[in-house]
Amino acid sequence: MILDEFAFHDDAAELLKAAMALLIWGGRVLVISTHNGVDNPFNELLTEIRSGKRPGAVVRVTFDDALEQGLYQRICLVTGKTWSPQAEADWRDQIRRIYGSAADEELDCIPSMGTGVYLTTAQIEAATHAAPVLRLTCPAGFELLPEAQRIAYVNDWLSEHADPVLKTLDKTLRHSYGFDFARSGDLSVFLPVAQGRTWCGGCRSRSSCAMCHSSSKSSCCIMSLTGCRGSTRANMMRAAMASIWPRWHSRNMASVSRR
Repeated sequence: MILDEFAFHDDAAELLKAAMALLIWGGRVLVISTHNGVDNPFNELLTEIRSGKRPGAVVRVTFDDALEQGLYQRICLVTGKTWSPQAEADWRDQIRRIYGSAADEELDCIPSMGTGVYLTTAQIEAATHAAPVLRLTCPAGFELLPEAQRIAYVNDWLSEHADPVLKTLDKTLRHSYGFDFARSGDLSVFLPVAQGRTWCGGCRSRSSCAMCHSSSKSSCCIMSLTGCRGSTRANMMRAAMASIWPRWHSRNMASVSRR
């Protein structure tokens, strides 16, 4: 089986997983592609093979490698042009000018860092941990309901599902939240976060914190930038969710789903 331009498939990882079944029967799987960024299943596959984590072999062929193996001579033969070293050099320069800043990735097998992601998948996975995921699905026509009814609907859901989780937050920490708006068809996500605690640099040689005067390293205020003993933000987060969610939904299409 040949998987061509593998890096540009919508679900490359699942496609590769399905193709691996051919190996059970002695088949071969060839994965061929130009790069599509460093944080891409194709580049991750190459990295795993090179590091020995996955069996396989990596064959790297650049644009210049192809030229050395007769690419332009073959083009001249097919198109009826006369080949010469100078004509090949001019053609090479022209192709590189056409690709511009994408030449490294498209012609030289060098994955670009500009894939639209700030954190790689590996970095995200290293920072993840088990946490409850609460899903709210608004009924069809929700955006057409009166605002008071929308707010009541969300408040009821928050009381039943969100409040018990928010009450488990450590009240000695500072908390905040992020909100990723969905424009059409995707999920809108609230993400509560807690700032961790560590001992102030000036506290190591003291019996108490020089900033907050705490004698306990577990409650030192190094992460509390506005004062000592960070307090819970559960009520603030709940109020924000109750306020933003119904109003935002009323200004967007009914097709937006929150699952």
